[in-house]
Amino acid sequence: MYSQGKQVGVNPFVAKRMKIEQLKSNSKDSKHAHVSKNAAKRCQAIVERCIFTLVNESCRCLEEGIALRHEDVDIAMIFGFGFPPALGGLLKYADDYGLLNIITCLNMWTEKTRDTRFKPCKYLSELASLSKDKACFSPERLFYGSKIIKSRL
Repeated sequence: MYSQGKQVGVNPFVAKRMKIEQLKSNSKDSKHAHVSKNAAKRCQAIVERCIFTLVNESCRCLEEGIALRHEDVDIAMIFGFGFPPALGGLLKYADDYGLLNIITCLNMWTEKTRDTRFKPCKYLSELASLSKDKACFSPERLFYGSKIIKSRL
């Protein structure tokens, strides 16, 4: 008890209001749980479509000589595009994800949409066929077309 006769404890009005709000939020969560799972799948598909298209275009830049080294692409994507540096750059991420997986998705989207911008470029296709499970964009080596050129780093 306070010295002035007030009781210590939870205000009954506040407790009732908190209980009502808690019930509302629980019913919202259960009602929309399936929506959030579907939304997460759609978000993942959107991210993959954007990232894999960037990987394909980056490989096309290497193929055409617009970029000379994969490190240049990774640096440009980190500092220019805002790609997360912790992932090591776009092409390092592609290596980690698996070039064959990316090729599979790009081919699927090409067939599904009949849109040629998803068609894997020759350079990416060659890398994927050469790499199997190995990293293509490691600092020790540089692929250009179908030739493996040792990096001078």
